[in-house]
Amino acid sequence: MYVNPIEILGLSEAIDIASIDNEIVKKAKRKLFADIDLSDNGDFDYHGLQLSKGNCEKVIDELTNNNFKEFYLYLANNKPLNEFLVNGKETIFKKFTVLL
Repeated sequence: MYVNPIEILGLSEAIDIASIDNEIVKKAKRKLFADIDLSDNGDFDYHGLQLSKGNCEKVIDELTNNNFKEFYLYLANNKPLNEFLVNGKETIFKKFTVLL
């Protein structure tokens, strides 16, 4: 299961990784967990996947590594590739045509 922590935290609009510091991550994490607590089923719906707090916590912890942070930010801004990794949605491949 692939989960993009930048996306679940709502930080996809960040310009660069420097703008996603520990304080921003902590604040977004508190908001995400509050949303999970207030949800009907105690989960976060991520592209059809139901994520628990534990699932979210695990991937959010990866943001302490700047290399991972840069990778996740890139994928969050490349929606077709991100969707393919999350649920196998193949829209990324529709742009390719076969030359005969």
